Amino acid sequence: MKLRTLCACLIAMLLLSAASFGEIITDPESTGTTCSASVDAVPGNPSPPSEYQERWYCEYTTEGGTFHWEITAAAYAWCSCYEDGGWVLAVGDAEGVAASPFDVVSVDARMSIDYTGTDDDDPAPDSAEGDGWFDAYDGVAGQCDSFAYAAIEEGSESDAHAYARSTGYANME
Repeated sequence: MKLRTLCACLIAMLLLSAASFGEIITDPESTGTTCSASVDAVPGNPSPPSEYQERWYCEYTTEGGTFHWEITAAAYAWCSCYEDGGWVLAVGDAEGVAASPFDVVSVDARMSIDYTGTDDDDPAPDSAEGDGWFDAYDGVAGQCDSFAYAAIEEGSESDAHAYARSTGYANME
C-alpha cells in the first residue's frame, strides 16, 4: 500500500513538473530581431530607390507555466549630406518594439537633413524583464522596421546618405 501511494505521488509530481515547464518554441515564420536600411544618392544616381526592411520574432510555450522573459527595443537613424550646386535630402527612420503579456517597450529614431551636415538620432534602448505565468501558446514578440531615403538634384555634385537600424528582441527561458 505504501509503495502504491509513493508511486502515485511520484507520478503526480512528474505530471505537475511537465505541466509547469512547457517547451519554448520559436515561431518558424519569424524573420529575425534586427533590420537595417541604407541609401546613397550621388552624382550619376541622384534618386536611388528608398529602402525598407521589416522583421519580427516570436517565442511561445506549448503549455502553461512560469517562465522568465526579457524584451528590448532599440533604434538608430543617421543622415549625411553635402550640398554642392543643388538641393539634398536624406531621411532615416527606425522603430523597434517588443512585448510580453506583462510589458511593452518601444523606441523610435528619426533623422532628416536637407543641408550640408551630418546628424544622428540615437535614443537609449528600452527593456524590461521578469518572471510570470504564461498560458499555453502565449509568449513574447519583437518587431522592427527601418526606412532610408536619399536624393539630390540631378546634375549637381551633391551627395546624400541615409541609414536606419532597429531591434525588437524577445526571449523566454
